[in-house]
Amino acid sequence: MTGKAGIAVFASAVAAGPVAALIWPDVIKWAVVGGYEVILFLVGIAGGVLNDLKKRWQARAADRLDKALSRRFTRFDRRYREYVLSDLRSLDVRGLPTSGFYTPDLDDVFVDVTLDHRAPHQVPGGLLGDLPTVDTSRHSIWDFLTGKDPNVLAVLGAPGSGKTTLLRHSARRVFASKHRNVPILLYLRDHVAEIARNPDVSVATLTANTLGDLGKTEPSGWFTQKLTDGACVVLLDGLDEVARKQDRQLVADWVGKQINHFPRNDFVLTSRPHGYRATPVNGATVLRVQSFTDEQVRAFVRGWYVAIERHINPDAPVHKAEAEAEDLLGRLHDAPALTDLTVNPLLLTMIANVHKYRKALPGSRVELYSEICQVMLWRRQEVKKLPLDISGDKKATLLAALAYTMMQDRVRDLSGKRLHEEVGSTLRRLSRKVTAADFVADVTSNGLLVERESGLYAFAHHTFQEFLAANHIRDKNLLGTLVDNVDDLWWRETTLLYTARADADAIVEACLKSGSVQALSLALDCVDQGSELKPELSDELDSLVTDALATTADRDHRALAARVLVTRHLRQLTSVEGHGQVCTAPITRKIYHLFRQEVPGPMPDAPDEFVPDDTPVLGARRADALSFVKWVNGITEGSYRLPTSAELNDPRVRRKIGSVRSAWLNPDQASYALWAGYAAVHPHYVGATIQVGQLAADLKRHGAPTLLKDSECLENLENRSMGERAFAGLSNVVVDLDKLPIIIREVRTEVEHMTNSPWARTVGRGFAEAALPVFERQQTLTAELASALRIAAWCLVPVAKDHGLTVTADQLLHCTAGLILMERRANGDAPIAETILLAAT
Repeated sequence: MTGKAGIAVFASAVAAGPVAALIWPDVIKWAVVGGYEVILFLVGIAGGVLNDLKKRWQARAADRLDKALSRRFTRFDRRYREYVLSDLRSLDVRGLPTSGFYTPDLDDVFVDVTLDHRAPHQVPGGLLGDLPTVDTSRHSIWDFLTGKDPNVLAVLGAPGSGKTTLLRHSARRVFASKHRNVPILLYLRDHVAEIARNPDVSVATLTANTLGDLGKTEPSGWFTQKLTDGACVVLLDGLDEVARKQDRQLVADWVGKQINHFPRNDFVLTSRPHGYRATPVNGATVLRVQSFTDEQVRAFVRGWYVAIERHINPDAPVHKAEAEAEDLLGRLHDAPALTDLTVNPLLLTMIANVHKYRKALPGSRVELYSEICQVMLWRRQEVKKLPLDISGDKKATLLAALAYTMMQDRVRDLSGKRLHEEVGSTLRRLSRKVTAADFVADVTSNGLLVERESGLYAFAHHTFQEFLAANHIRDKNLLGTLVDNVDDLWWRETTLLYTARADADAIVEACLKSGSVQALSLALDCVDQGSELKPELSDELDSLVTDALATTADRDHRALAARVLVTRHLRQLTSVEGHGQVCTAPITRKIYHLFRQEVPGPMPDAPDEFVPDDTPVLGARRADALSFVKWVNGITEGSYRLPTSAELNDPRVRRKIGSVRSAWLNPDQASYALWAGYAAVHPHYVGATIQVGQLAADLKRHGAPTLLKDSECLENLENRSMGERAFAGLSNVVVDLDKLPIIIREVRTEVEHMTNSPWARTVGRGFAEAALPVFERQQTLTAELASALRIAAWCLVPVAKDHGLTVTADQLLHCTAGLILMERRANGDAPIAETILLAAT
């Protein structure tokens, strides 16, 4: 209508033109009239256009206002929040062979993995990554996501290191964030095809497409507007899971475009190291996912069991769950090879599952290793719908053949060339579609095989090589290899993994026939792990140890048993910083008993009768520990020693000796040679308050002891001024029990200088003669004798000061503190916790 009105105006103007010409014939007037007609024409057209534009603009403005109001007042944000929190509620355990009736909520078991700055080439790709070390540079991801300025992060970690779980938990937590509170979580593997079809597709579009029916209710442009406003934390998981390199580069480029298009938002990209190195994202800060520490392992295990127990009975106390958690942690402590696996969150989850629902570890470690191989080789890929060019069983068969070859060659590493040759020879029997290079790339990306150095490949943990080799021996009926090598320590673990799933008769018979320390140790290991065995063979092995413990045992028999037990024990070595190794299992009572059979001496301090069993020996003195080390080196021809404080504080050792409260140290490395861990109070501490209280108790309990009859001692002690002088030198003391015999001899010499006090010399001589056999552990310390000795020592202190013997006075006070400690230990009132750990250089 607007256009027609304009034409009508123009027609009217044209009709008026000739009439005006008749009236005004002047040519100029004709020109004026012609111009007038043009203007009228333009005005008519402009009027129509403006009216048309006005209506269009009104419509557009109304549409924009409608969309803005729709986004502003929609309930979509609430529904989206509910969807994300529900979708990410549970811990993702899909693909794990062992699972239970209940999967714990993510918030109940999540342990925040820590991050540190690393260049991409410095991030290990193996399943176990780096073992935790002392590191002050640990960061939470929230150290980077809570600031006003946006961040672009590339979080790199080994398979199973917790990258996806970190993003899932972060998405749940983002809703409470102050600056950017809209999480967007995308699994990149699900969007490769769409990005390939349209490299300009927006992250907003992909997000809406992942929401199913909820995405259809998104107010137009809701995600785009949030991204434009800088309200989002964009979490992009699994760049390495984009299989083809050209597709991975395409996706990496797409990520860069989204960062540039929506620069006000946080972006977090996760990947295994190998997937990121070739296709990095410009401008990203690279962070490494660090391995679990002891504290994180303990927190996860406890959270796991408490969550399951509370699901069964919400009102139940947590002590049952905590007992189960402690049982698992204790079993891990006794199995160093399994302890090494706990630094990886995925493997720790699998360990907790197997322990909870199969009720066994480490007896079922073979099943655990089997599950690990399944998960890493194919189960996780299957769950994530990633392509499998070769079946999981065939992958395991190929790796088992490779592991057996490496065991036969006695190597832990293979060059890239040799690796491809070995893989290629077996691969030709299994698949014609996959090349050796493809297979190596696949298993290294899954973390079971790692490139330790440029061109050198190895299994992520030597245990996996031994486990797979045992599988190959079983599948190919190669038992003779193990029978022929019962004396060879290299094949020990492979033999144990084999006999965990087969009878051990042939192995044990070969061990007994050999009679060597290594072979008999292996036979006992087979029994300990519960291998199937003929009863008569089991009885013969039992007698090897039990007969040796008898006091009437033949010396040669006892010596053989000692060598076997010590050799088995000292296999549990953990490497530390530098060149040292620490045996993280404390010496047992059984081994210590055999030591004392050969090297007579006092038994350890203990309120109970000493029983030669497999529990740690507690209460041995420093001199005893040094004598024990000498004996061990004699029967093993080794060079063992007591560990240093630095070695025991090494994180790799600390995570395996969590139950050890104190241990004797190498005397060359410490001023006081007892390591007390993180104890708030030293085990040999005697406070001044305890000393004062003990004197009152002694006087009340025993009055004037026989040692002090007919002396001036009690009168002096009860005299206020003398008593104050006796206690003036009291201080908190850490008693050195091994030095007490030396101190008492020095006191015996010095009391002869108390020339002005005959009774003091008499009491001093009696005190020294009575105390020395107690301090040398040749005489039992009774309560009455302890009181008499302490009162005598306290009486002598002020006299020693009067004679200028201040050192002697301090020594007497140290003796009283020592007597207090010894009596408390004998009564069970003070902990007896000193263990013996051995180290090697």
